Formats: sequence, structure tokens, C-alpha cells
Amino acid sequence: MFRRLDNAIGKNNRRKVVAAGGVVFMAYLFQHKFHEVLSATGNAADITEEGKIFWIRHLFGRIRSSYQGEFFGQRLPVHMRESIYQTFARVTGADLSEARFPLDSYHSVNELFARTLKDGARPPEDPSPSALLSPVDGVVMRCGPVRSDRVEQVKGSTYNLRSFLGENPRRTCRNPLAYIVLYLPPGAYHHFHAPSRLEVQTTRHFAGETIPVFKGMLSRINDILSVNERIVLVSEWAFGKLFLGAVGSYGVGTIKTWLEPSLKTNEWRNVGCHYGGDVWSNSYDVPMKVESGGRLGNFRMGSTVVLVFEVPSGFSFSVSEGQSVKVGQRIGRWPGEGGGATETETGTAVEQKVKR
Repeated sequence: MFRRLDNAIGKNNRRKVVAAGGVVFMAYLFQHKFHEVLSATGNAADITEEGKIFWIRHLFGRIRSSYQGEFFGQRLPVHMRESIYQTFARVTGADLSEARFPLDSYHSVNELFARTLKDGARPPEDPSPSALLSPVDGVVMRCGPVRSDRVEQVKGSTYNLRSFLGENPRRTCRNPLAYIVLYLPPGAYHHFHAPSRLEVQTTRHFAGETIPVFKGMLSRINDILSVNERIVLVSEWAFGKLFLGAVGSYGVGTIKTWLEPSLKTNEWRNVGCHYGGDVWSNSYDVPMKVESGGRLGNFRMGSTVVLVFEVPSGFSFSVSEGQSVKVGQRIGRWPGEGGGATETETGTAVEQKVKR
């Protein structure tokens, strides 16, 4: 039987069949090892679709993402910069007129991604302690009350909040919780700012993957946000705890925060926290105070910022899914005394602002 099969394949195709079989066998071994590691480490990220995560992480690997980051970090000749950057602006819709410096002063595409803006370009719409402002220029992917340990990345796709933040806010917080997911398109201003007056208590870094975080990807695969490279700032705002998660993406594993200038992310040799790696954490004896709208850090290309925060009775979002927002724009508020909402009504007040 084997001789007949060998004759049917033919000598010319024999090597191709052997090579293909070898590739399939190696893929099986790597996938089996991935499942084995997740099982041995207790599946720290509570991954529900291990097969999908395995294949997508190989397609958008951390090493390839690092190479892309290095490519965009190459210094460009001065005479070529403006034309290249103007082409980038046309493709991505970036508004380069807001950039603080002349275009030819940005040495690389990475520097352009991390550009600062002219003074007064993003004034806070409502600096009062009862207002929550957008920390980024982006698009609202999902927002609403936190009702379980798993919340939605986008509609129909979820991730584990405990794994994402490094603690379970439903246990460490006393008040109702709400969350919002904001996606930064490639052409957006890529700094993230304080959404209110904050006292930052802890900075955490989670080594992870660099899977793209655009809506089409998030809607198809659970747990992307909880396995990707990210920095989480644990802070207090007027109504309790507020967590800000800055999530990397493909080519965007490098995340900078002014609170920890020596912290290095996107180191592909680091073991991902979702399969056994340690979480880097630094807690401050004296909380670091940041005014509403103050800069916290930056990253490059398309990225995502997630806010998870305690809310008072009567808090409601003032934005809806799919809406574009700017840094300093009010995205939620508490009406103050006499709002009349009870604790059980808080979730409803938040939920009413979400277009299903």
C-alpha cells in the first residue's frame, strides 16, 4: 500500500509532502506545548479560546513586532521627511497641523507617532472632580457597568478583568464599577493623559503579546486585551479607585510612562505574564499626584486604553459606542448632590448611555 502511495505521489512531489508533513507535525507539537504551559501555570489570563490565541500570536509575533518597531525607528534623511510624513497623514487621516514642531524635525516615523501637540490643542472640557475626561484621542469601542469578572472588549467578545488589571476590582473596590475601552487609530495623537485628578499608587507592567487591537480582531477572539503587552496604573480619583490600562498592539509594544522613565517594554525575551511570567510592579510610598489632563505617557501606532473605575450613584456616560473622542473631552459625569439615584440604579444610569 505504501509503495502504491509513493508511486502516486511521484518523486517530484515527495519532498514537498515530507516538508508539509514536518510543518504540520511541528505546529502540532508547539500548540500542544502552549496548552501544556497554560495548564501548568494555571491559565493566569483565563484564556477561553486557547487555539485562536496560539495561532494569532504566531502570525503577529513579538519578534516580528519588534522588527517593525525598529524599522519605523530608522532615522530618515531630512529632505525626505516632510513628503513621507505628509503621505502618512493622507493614508491615516492624521492632523499634522497640530504637531508642536516642524515636520522635518522628527527624525523617524516613530517620533512622528509620539509627537506632542501645540499648547492649548486639548484644553480640558470640564476639569471639575465630578467629570471623567477622555485620556486619549480615539474611538469608543465599549462602555458600561462592570457586572461580572469578564467584561466585553467589543460587543460579543470578552476578557477577564482580574487578569487584565492584576487584581480583582470587584473584591478590592467597595462601590459600583464602570469601564470604557478606547481605541487609538494609527493616525491619532498617541499620548495618554489623566482622565481626572489622580493620585497614582502603583504602576504594573505585564509582558505579553502584540496582537492587533482593531475592532475586527477584538470581535473575533476573546482575551486579546488580557494577553497583550500593557501598563496598568492603579490610582484614586474623587470617587474611589481608577485603573488605567495602556495596551500595546502589533508594532506598538513599546509603551512609555513618565511615572517610570526607566521601565522598558516590548522586550521579546520577557516571558509573557499569561503563561508564567512575573508582573513587574512598583508601589509608591507617597502617591504621585497628576492633575486632570496631565500627560501620563505615550505609545506608537494603533493602541488601546481601558479605564475601569468606581462610580458614585447617578454617574452616567456622555458618549456612545463608535463615537470619536479627543483628549480632555468629557466622557462621563456625576451630577452631584440630589442626583436621586440609588446604588442599584447606578448600573442602569451607566448602561442607558450605551447604544446596544
